[in-house]
Amino acid sequence: MPNSAPVFTADGGSDGSVTRVSTSTTGAQADGQSHQPVFSPDGTKVAFESYADNLVPGDTNGLPDVFVKDLTTGAITLVSTSASGVQGDSLSYQPVFSPDGTKLAFSSASDNLVPGDTNQGYDIFVKDLTTGAITRVSTSISGAQADGFQSTNPIFSPDGTKVAFYSDADNLVSGDTDHVRDIFVKDLTTGAITLVGASPYNGGDGSGGDQNGFTFAPSFSPDGTKIVFGSTTGGGAISNIYMKDLATGVTTLVSDSASGVHGNGGSYDPVFSPDGTKVAFYTFADNLVPGSSNIGIGNIVVKDLTTGVITLVSASADGTPQDNGEAQKPVFSPDGTKIAFYSFADNLVPGANGFDIYVKDLTTGAVTVVSTNASGTRANGNSQLPGFSADGTKLVFESSASNLVPGDSNGTSDIFVKDLGQLSVTEAKLTDNGAAHVSTSGAVFFTDADKTDTHTISVASQSGDLGTLTATIDDADGKVTWSYDVSHANIAPLAAGQTHTDTFTLTLDDGHGGSATQNITVTLTGIDDAPVIGSGPTASFAENGTGVAYHVAATDVDSPALTYSLSGTDAALFDVSAKGDVTFKSAPDFEAPKDANHDNVYDVTVAVSDGEKITTKNVAITVTDVNDTASGGVLIVTGSTGFTSIDRATISIGVTGNLHETGSTGVVSNSLISDLGSLNETQATLALANDMIFGGSLGVIVANGGAITFDNVHLDGISLDATSGGLIGSVAGSTNTFNNVTLNAGTVFDDSAGSVLNVSGLLNNGGKIELFNATKTVLTGDVVVIGNGEIKLDPGSLVLNSGAHHTLDLEGGTIDGAGTIGSGDHSLTLNIGFAGTLDANGSQPLEVNTGNSVTNNGLIEATHASLNFDDAVFNGFATIAADQGGAIDFRNGLTNGGGLVDVRAGSEVDVSGNLVNNGTVLDGGVLKVDHLSGTGTVYVNNATLAVTGNLSNNVVLAGTDSFVFGPGAKQTSGVIANYMPGSTLVLDGFDTKVNVAFDSQTDILTLTDADHHAMTLHLAPGSLVPQVHGAASDFLV
Repeated sequence: MPNSAPVFTADGGSDGSVTRVSTSTTGAQADGQSHQPVFSPDGTKVAFESYADNLVPGDTNGLPDVFVKDLTTGAITLVSTSASGVQGDSLSYQPVFSPDGTKLAFSSASDNLVPGDTNQGYDIFVKDLTTGAITRVSTSISGAQADGFQSTNPIFSPDGTKVAFYSDADNLVSGDTDHVRDIFVKDLTTGAITLVGASPYNGGDGSGGDQNGFTFAPSFSPDGTKIVFGSTTGGGAISNIYMKDLATGVTTLVSDSASGVHGNGGSYDPVFSPDGTKVAFYTFADNLVPGSSNIGIGNIVVKDLTTGVITLVSASADGTPQDNGEAQKPVFSPDGTKIAFYSFADNLVPGANGFDIYVKDLTTGAVTVVSTNASGTRANGNSQLPGFSADGTKLVFESSASNLVPGDSNGTSDIFVKDLGQLSVTEAKLTDNGAAHVSTSGAVFFTDADKTDTHTISVASQSGDLGTLTATIDDADGKVTWSYDVSHANIAPLAAGQTHTDTFTLTLDDGHGGSATQNITVTLTGIDDAPVIGSGPTASFAENGTGVAYHVAATDVDSPALTYSLSGTDAALFDVSAKGDVTFKSAPDFEAPKDANHDNVYDVTVAVSDGEKITTKNVAITVTDVNDTASGGVLIVTGSTGFTSIDRATISIGVTGNLHETGSTGVVSNSLISDLGSLNETQATLALANDMIFGGSLGVIVANGGAITFDNVHLDGISLDATSGGLIGSVAGSTNTFNNVTLNAGTVFDDSAGSVLNVSGLLNNGGKIELFNATKTVLTGDVVVIGNGEIKLDPGSLVLNSGAHHTLDLEGGTIDGAGTIGSGDHSLTLNIGFAGTLDANGSQPLEVNTGNSVTNNGLIEATHASLNFDDAVFNGFATIAADQGGAIDFRNGLTNGGGLVDVRAGSEVDVSGNLVNNGTVLDGGVLKVDHLSGTGTVYVNNATLAVTGNLSNNVVLAGTDSFVFGPGAKQTSGVIANYMPGSTLVLDGFDTKVNVAFDSQTDILTLTDADHHAMTLHLAPGSLVPQVHGAASDFLV
């Protein structure tokens, strides 16, 4: 016999078997018609509607119900029931599974599925297939039932959290007044419901609102962000297909040609492709596809949403349009390469017989009729409403044919599942994901009439292919399995969104001169690849240089245009060019490092961006020393080492080291000093100029009987010590820095006139820092002061912030004298700790200027002097005292939060604004307040209390006191108690006619005037009733 060549086929591994699923658990055929089948997501079940009453026991309503058939066990369940299992009392249909297969949505006119269903119309229900619970979802957000007759066509969103449907109800959302069917989306979690509104062709903007026609057949995009639907809105009697973006509200016409011409016939039943790039629908328009002129016949078409191109699907393999019967209900295969539909046409494949189910290969154009029995005989009745299983190997449909399975004698429509087998995979799409390799695989099937032939397979690639393809053959199953792999290095040059197609040809040889070929195409899509920094993490650079300190060597395979930037600890000291060259803004000096750690290692983070992605690398640039002068070099001190002059040196003083001057004067200038021992001056003068001095817990600078002067010196972690009358101070006009500095007991640092002292970190002050006239102490960071020493402010001296708002924590010791603390943009936060004292005791006032925040947990006092606060002060469980003629002026209020305010004899405290007294005020001098409130008590003892505003605090007059109630004063609450006779009340706020009422039972004296000013006075037992004393409004108690 002549040899037969092998043939590649569109599918394989199938015997074409057909199973009838609209049967009882025992296999009894239905005694009524069945319709609208749908697969569960895992392909193990089929839901459908049926008029049969013999599929499950107890089905007695004689109406269509919704059932679920288990394809594995054969069990069948009635689903259109209440939570307790009571069957629906009216029609139920249109089932659809949730994406996870645990729920089923359907439409029903039954009014006994949920309580309170009284609208006598079709509603949408969701049945939990696990618990049996059932919920009506065609309701408003408040739960009001729909006032229309029909809510139908439910469909779940891809994440299962929402259900879309259409309804003629007008009360599901506010403002729905069109009285026609609209599409709604119900959120199953929140209950919110949204109207999918008018098209842009209805004079609107597509963002919502009523229709001027009805809408129907909603379908979600695979990512759930869009809905496609049919509507007569804007099209008169013609139905169009629209797509609504649920995020932006924009609505787009889909049923138009690539050139934007509207279809001239109605379009229906849209559905998205699995990747969301296309929409299939059927249409009666003949102007959407060039060359299609079969007007009046419903065609299946596919619209490419990217290009706008429309392709005719309901055509024969050679592209001839169907001629005399419409096609309906398109559905994509899970891989998007095929579409199933049903059609009455007789020219799609030979031997047509009424409505048949077809599968169209969108790549090859091949058309296959699948409404056949296992032997390939076509159905002898109409078949319609196809649906693919999730793996694409089966197709479910309804048919009135009696020849698809043996024993079909019920003479009505049944539900069938056709085994398609595995479909040949000849195309694949891959997107770069940054992995070292990207791969995919598939299989194609073949047949050979010569069953005993042994076949071989070979692969031929094309020039320009980026990946490789290998293939293996399984003769027994007639299957060729192929595997594709591409390295990231090959796919990376593709720009974001750019595509490239690899094509390979499989050649199947039967060994007897017969062969067949099949092309496999893989389309690759590029992504934006991040830049790659090839330069290392370190670099060295000689001091005093101005060239490139570091070059960012970066590449990007798909983005040649790169930008560079710097961040990190020392980034402000550098510039970076458009080519990635990193340079110092000013030449670095090894002897005076400016990096944050002062160790000549500059830390920066370089960043390279291609506009989409950024790559960073931490880089350490080390500045190396250059011996500029003979006086430079390195000095290591481990024992006692003397000197007279050192310049531009690096000095390391070990723990046992002692570096000291040997003559009457010594100078260390322009040097970097690491001091773990001692830098010592002995009975002479040591000048430190332009030095950076770093130390540990042991490092100390000692003035031993002589003097040490600072001129632009930076101290970090150093202790200062003075012995034998030694002195330490700054040179007038110099700027010096204290960072984490300790002043040992007995040590005095004199900051000379015109100098600046920058302070940060911990200041352990066991001695004294005196700030002379016109000096500035600048907080360059938060400062914590401990110890029992003194910071003396002379008149004209300033304590300021550097510009940023830092905190000065006075946890120990004293700030005293005169001068100014903080001001405006240079204000600070002053916290006085339990062991801290702020004392005004100078010849001029001590000013705490505006913008400062002051909290006292220690002691604030004014002795012989004035202390002024421009902003509000909070006094915790602490003391504020004015003594020996001292005066404190709180110009913006005082809150005494449980502490003590002590105004001693001969002294005065003034509070402008509010004195909120939640503690104790002892008034032995003069206390003047605008408003007095709080829960505490003011004790006035042989003193004067003057109130000019509201009074709501308790006041005790405990001696021969003067209580001045000012012209604008008003007592709103509180009690004025008198424990000793002889107090004088000066009632400036009262008119000349004062009424006196005394209750002898309670010892309460009430004073009122004609203007209803009032004062309440609690008299001590035995006190005298007030008498007029002096002016008509003065009283003597």
